[in-house]
Formats: sequence, C-alpha cells, structure tokens
Amino acid sequence: MIYYFDSIDLFTQEICNKMIEKLPYERQQKVLHYKRLVDKKLSIISYLLLMYGLKNEYAFSQTINFGYQENQKPYLLNNPHIQFNISHCDYCVVVAISKREIGIDVQDFIEYDQKLAEVVCSKEELDTLNRSNCPEIVFTRYWTLKESYLKMTGEGISEDMIHIDFSSQSEMTFEKYHSYFQLFHNKNYIISSCSLEPNMKINRLSLIDLIQ
Repeated sequence: MIYYFDSIDLFTQEICNKMIEKLPYERQQKVLHYKRLVDKKLSIISYLLLMYGLKNEYAFSQTINFGYQENQKPYLLNNPHIQFNISHCDYCVVVAISKREIGIDVQDFIEYDQKLAEVVCSKEELDTLNRSNCPEIVFTRYWTLKESYLKMTGEGISEDMIHIDFSSQSEMTFEKYHSYFQLFHNKNYIISSCSLEPNMKINRLSLIDLIQ
C-alpha cells in the first residue's frame, strides 16, 4: 500500500517538538542535524508515516531499526521480508510498503530545464517535451517514473536514466519493464510508484492519523 501526507503546513513547530520525542535516538539525531524547519518536519513525518503503514499492515509496534544495502538502500533490519521505500518534497511525504520490491518518488513541479532534460530523457521523451505546452508537468512525470523504477531496482539516479523511456505512456497505470507503474497527480506535485505488485492502493493520511 502507498501512504502519503501532504498537509505539511499543519505540522507545526510545536507538533514537531512533541513528535521528535517519540523517535528512536538515531532518528532524533538525524532530525536535529537539519537546519531548515521543513527538513526537520519531513524527516519526522517520513518515520511516522512508515510506522503508521507497518502498524496498519503488519501490526508492527517495535522500534524501526534500519539496515543499509551496499547501494545504501535502507531495509528493516529485523524484518527484511518487508519492502518499503520513502520519498518527499516540500509539499508531500510518501511511503510505499509491499511484500515485493518497490520504488516510489514524489516531486513538486519545478521550472523546466532543457539542459537537465537532455541529461535524463530519451530522444523520444525530448521530442514530446518540445511539443508540450506544459513541459514542467511532463518532465516531472518522466523524472518521477524513472526515479521510482531505479529505486525499485536499487540503482538510484544513474546514467541509465536516459535509456529508460516513458514517452509512449500517457496512462495513470501501466506495465513496462516487467513492472507495474502508477501515477498520482496533484496541483503541487506528482507521485510515481513502481512495483512488482499490481494495483497498489493509495491512502492519504490526516494529521490525526499521523500523530495519534
């Protein structure tokens, strides 16, 4: 299942200070390392969102202990059979949980950068971008799809991005590269997921869900 929280403004400094006390020491230190309040919020929310999902799906109540693969992809140290992935932007935090490999990415819309597009997009994607009236939306769609796929495979951002092509996909759900892709569009951001499991349900959490 996919869980997301996009009421970042409601997560106030007061709530931030209260919820950090519920985090394990290692996570607290990571939060305190950030200087911007929004980065502190996103780090706390990411943990709470993952905790909510694990509790909801697996009755998980213990402290989350992370291990890291050689590519630095995190996993649950005591529950490696549970797959998860986390992403956030300034507007949204999203977590995907599955029994199989999964990748997820959320990105707010940014000003279209032709030079960046030439580095990460295929020729066919560039052709589509050049014809588009909303290249920032189309590029964000491509970017999040590529990110979700590479996070699912464990590769992360790499030179291979230019060889991954989504120019022919306009649907919100589709199959490609032996994987299942889903997109969710919001006025401020796009979420893309890539999974070996079809029809991932998406669940928007409220502030009460997150902090109770």
